[in-house]
Amino acid sequence: MSESNNYEDFDLLRVIAEELLSVPENEILEGEDPAVLLTEHSIFISKAKAAAGRQRLKAGRAGFTAIESTFSKEPKVNLAVARSAVEQAMNDPLFTLAARSLNELTDEEVIRIYRQINRLKAIQVDEV
Repeated sequence: MSESNNYEDFDLLRVIAEELLSVPENEILEGEDPAVLLTEHSIFISKAKAAAGRQRLKAGRAGFTAIESTFSKEPKVNLAVARSAVEQAMNDPLFTLAARSLNELTDEEVIRIYRQINRLKAIQVDEV
């Protein structure tokens, strides 16, 4: 859409809004009960919000699935190799790891740290 069309659309919306605001309230209601209209429109708005929420949830799940599939493509890591590499990194001045014993870390934490170390090493090699 071109910029001139955006301005034309804005002008059209402004004119419509001004026209609606100038209409007397009784003419807009046309004999309807305001409380009934409020209830009906509140239900409509609630349904619209719920539908929008479902769409956001669906989009979020799709994004999560895409990210999850990316991580699942990472090669399997031998836990013994990962523990050894993390232990070496704990003594390496290039890495700062929390002062925890390697035995306190869960297998998932060891693998996560191992992968981070490998990513950091790859970045360090690229910078040299």
